[in-house]
Amino acid sequence: MADTKTRNIRIANSEGAAESGALTVNIYSNGERLKRAAKVLGICWGLALVTLFIPLAHFILVPSFLLAGPVMAYMKYRVVESVEGAQGKCPTCKQDIDLPLDPGQRLPMWTYCPPSNDPIQLVEDPGGSH
Repeated sequence: MADTKTRNIRIANSEGAAESGALTVNIYSNGERLKRAAKVLGICWGLALVTLFIPLAHFILVPSFLLAGPVMAYMKYRVVESVEGAQGKCPTCKQDIDLPLDPGQRLPMWTYCPPSNDPIQLVEDPGGSH
C-alpha cells in the first residue's frame, strides 16, 4: 500500500490573493513500484496472448502488445509519487474546496474553483510537509 502524505500548498487567484491548502500525495516504495510494473507487463502480455487468435488483426496487435508491455512497465516503474487531490479555501469566494486531481498532474497548475468557477493556481509551499 502506498504511503499517503500531505504537503502544504498555496492556492492563489489571478488578483494575487492567496490561501493555504494541502496536497495529498501517494508515495510508492520500490517493491510497490515493481508490483505495479509487473501488473502492467502481465496485462499487456495477456492481451497479446488473447489477440493471438484474432484473424488478420493478430499481425498488428500481438507485436504491439509485446512491445508496449516493457515500455509501459518501465514508465509505471518510474512513477515514485502521484497526486490524489488538493484541499483548502478559495481565495476569491472563501469557500472550502476539495479538488480531485489526476495522478500525473504536477504543480504549479491552474484550475477552477468548483463553487465560483474562478481561476485558481495551486503552487507548492516551500514550508514542507505537515
